[in-house]
Amino acid sequence: MGANSSLGKSIVETSTTLGLNCTGTTRRKNLKGSQFINFDIKLGEVNNLVLGNYDYVFISAGITSKNSCEQDPNLTRALNVDKILEIISAFSNAGAKVIYPSSTAVFNGLTKYPRKNSKYSPTSVYGEQKSEIEKKISNSFPEVSIIRFPKLVSSLAPLVSKWIQDLRRNMKISVFENLFISPVLTRDAARVMIEASQEPHRGIYQISSSESYSYLQIAQEIVERNGFSTKLLSISRTDGGLGEDNNYFDSLNPDKIFSGFYNENLTLLSVVTELLAETEMML
Repeated sequence: MGANSSLGKSIVETSTTLGLNCTGTTRRKNLKGSQFINFDIKLGEVNNLVLGNYDYVFISAGITSKNSCEQDPNLTRALNVDKILEIISAFSNAGAKVIYPSSTAVFNGLTKYPRKNSKYSPTSVYGEQKSEIEKKISNSFPEVSIIRFPKLVSSLAPLVSKWIQDLRRNMKISVFENLFISPVLTRDAARVMIEASQEPHRGIYQISSSESYSYLQIAQEIVERNGFSTKLLSISRTDGGLGEDNNYFDSLNPDKIFSGFYNENLTLLSVVTELLAETEMML
């Protein structure tokens, strides 16, 4: 579900590479072929999908923009919570195993590597929605697997693209020195979700890089790699939505069960190389 998202696209591509018969839903009417079904979660009726035809369902649909969630919490909750639960219920009742990706947004970022049983502490509307749906899935659909991810590298591409555009115009960019991320490659996240579908266990899993890098470190590497002036870096600090001056972490204490399916020790050089490749397609 959601084959036009970066994660959804990668799941379809990885499944095809592995020789699995995979169909993706998309709201884009120009994507045609046996691999795609046109379905918009805002408008589509779940019953219109051929529910009994699938053994595994990977959900990557929804509104992930924190700004959109803040601006219209009711509309985004209707999609991110109510509609996704409707989809999960329909496919689960049809006998499919459902894999649902969640986020570090369920935590406040003060703990560097929170465990999967750590107390929920969201600081944003998006985080509240993720926390709510996690709880409801766990209570009503214990057979569903939830996989929490930190930032996926592809999700950083729009921000980095904006940085590079501004730097090329000799404009300053503002970067946080106290916000640290432990990113995972999108293709690795797809592999983990597919592997999770084969796991006999259910419940919540966590995936994360073992390394953390600040936005400042990433920006500095990009500036150096592209020959921009370091004077264009405007260093700032975030209050993490808590109004407090602390270090904040987008990271998790990972489950080692999936350590062989993704690059757990992602270096800063690897992160920036992947980011520049992603942003090159956007510029």
